[in-house]
Amino acid sequence: MTSNQTQDKVKASSKEKSLSDIIGFIAVLTSIFYLVKILLSKTDTNIISNDAREVLDSQDGARQLRHAVDKYHITGDWGKTNINKIL
Repeated sequence: MTSNQTQDKVKASSKEKSLSDIIGFIAVLTSIFYLVKILLSKTDTNIISNDAREVLDSQDGARQLRHAVDKYHITGDWGKTNINKIL
């Protein structure tokens, strides 16, 4: 092998390495961007519906809801309460 052929192989090898380095760098940047996006995203988890919040905000609604829950604890059946009418 001549020195020119060896130099050509080294140049080709270094081009392949630099291309793989660029692809790897882009993959790492994409992963970091994705993780930051997930961490910064604002999520809103509603455990209580807006209708239930309105019922709980009013004293009369809260009292009716408490009565329905107490009745459920006694009977063990939501069908025997008027929970659907309250909410």
